Amino acid sequence: MVITDTVPLSEENKSKTTKVKVLSVAPILAKAIEAIQTHKPVSDIYEGYMMEKSTNVVNKSIKGTNSYLERKIKSCVSTIN
Repeated sequence: MVITDTVPLSEENKSKTTKVKVLSVAPILAKAIEAIQTHKPVSDIYEGYMMEKSTNVVNKSIKGTNSYLERKIKSCVSTIN
């Protein structure tokens, strides 16, 4: 499961599983603030950033899984991109 750090995940809950990946929103928030300050469209930031991050997370999470399943997941991700 992938979540953001906008709501803290308690240490107790972190220790219960290794299946949760927490992503920081700081880089995208900084880019959004910069876009607003320079009068550029904020929507452009989200499109590229989210595709890049989701692809990276999926690739890391499926590493070492069954090769058939890995191919299927990569196929789904490439369809989304």
